[in-house]
Amino acid sequence: RAVGDFAQAMEYARQSLSLHRVAGNPRAIAASLNMLGGAHNERGEFEEARRIHEECLALRREIGDRRGVAVSLVQLGNVAIAQGKYAEAKPFEQEALAVFREIGYAMGQAVSLNNLGFCCYMLGEYVEARPLLQECLAMCRELGHRHIAAHTLANLGGVAGALGEYREAWQNTREALQMAREIGSVSATLIGLVNAAVLLARQEERERAAEVAALVCHHAAANRETKNRAGQLLSELETQLPAPIMAAAQERGRARQLEEVVAEMLNRPDRS
Repeated sequence: RAVGDFAQAMEYARQSLSLHRVAGNPRAIAASLNMLGGAHNERGEFEEARRIHEECLALRREIGDRRGVAVSLVQLGNVAIAQGKYAEAKPFEQEALAVFREIGYAMGQAVSLNNLGFCCYMLGEYVEARPLLQECLAMCRELGHRHIAAHTLANLGGVAGALGEYREAWQNTREALQMAREIGSVSATLIGLVNAAVLLARQEERERAAEVAALVCHHAAANRETKNRAGQLLSELETQLPAPIMAAAQERGRARQLEEVVAEMLNRPDRS
């Protein structure tokens, strides 16, 4: 998103918050806090985002808004995830999932299952991650929610790759990329490409991995967490490739078109 879009959203949220505080409407106050905290998180202002979401969570607990409580817990998890603090995010997502299950809110369950599975994946807890992500994917297919499903498939590909199950990893990754392309989600596409880059690196295709990671890292639509993951992979590859080769690969990646790279990944032959 453009900087102006976030500035406009934050100004709207601040104005709404002021009006609702004057009116004394706690649910509306919480909604404005939720919007404002999300905008601060997108801008990378994590301490302020966390403070606002904590205020929102306390208010929603006070008024007994259980669905709102779970949403605020997810938001706090998002703040931690954006900073790469997956162990810190995990209990927020666990509590949110428990509440969503209790109140029977399926969409909330899907979001929490994916986030929790992703945290476990990033923490190396692959045995715990896989069933969470599989449950999320089944729920998304039932709900017809392809955006979350695309993210979840990418995460399942990451888990399979980490376990050395490369055929399954690429099947999941390709399905994630295909689904992201069909629904027009650039964010889901970039997440799928990060996982594709990780798989390439695991299978010792390091130059191609660097190209794909560089494309993601420098793409205007990549969110902070996705850029961080791509940047981390690039840092690892710098220790494994000669400097001139690494620099050339990154330069090629920055010049590539997103759809062109997606097509290559979709048509890539399996290597077990």
